[in-house]
Amino acid sequence: MQKVVFPEASNLLCRFYIYKNMKAKCKMLVHPIKAWEVMEAWRSVVNCNHVKGFQHCVQVFEVVCLPVDHVIGCHMLTRSSGH
Repeated sequence: MQKVVFPEASNLLCRFYIYKNMKAKCKMLVHPIKAWEVMEAWRSVVNCNHVKGFQHCVQVFEVVCLPVDHVIGCHMLTRSSGH
């Protein structure tokens, strides 16, 4: 039986494991030649420390993921909303 200890606690996400998961997905979905550029763009998003820069980094990441000739299922890496 699992008991609830801190029901009001926030879940924290570990950047190391998010990066590791992203790298694994990138290897599966992105052509190896383009994977480095995608991972660099992702690293910029994760390491950005201010709002203006973050928005720019996300835009760059989305642009890097746009060409479908090197990304299979690009919608999984970028926003899938109707933007």
